[in-house]
Amino acid sequence: MHAIMLLTAIVAAGCAGQPSKPRSDGLSPTSATAAPSSTEPEGKRLALAQKMHLKMVNQNGEQVFCKSSMVTGSHIRTEMRCYTADEMDRLEEQTERDVDQLNRIQSLSTKPGLPSK
Repeated sequence: MHAIMLLTAIVAAGCAGQPSKPRSDGLSPTSATAAPSSTEPEGKRLALAQKMHLKMVNQNGEQVFCKSSMVTGSHIRTEMRCYTADEMDRLEEQTERDVDQLNRIQSLSTKPGLPSK
């Protein structure tokens, strides 16, 4: 359930504008819209990153997926949240489990003979 809330917060924060000045945080953007990888997990990861509006960047020699979002209570400050490939995989698995659980709960509540709310 926490993953869905995290995913929702990340997607909602996606409205943040692109910075107009060069980056000073040591991250170099790369294209997350590059041709899909030949391996299935990487292709799924790229598709999820695109859906979540994440950018693939090279951070200290490691490929990570990052998103910039506005800090609550500020119209100026932003914070960068980056996910490693393992974190992206775990996030996707948790989201799938949460969706399955919600579907099971919904199907149980709509079975005949049970009072509807």
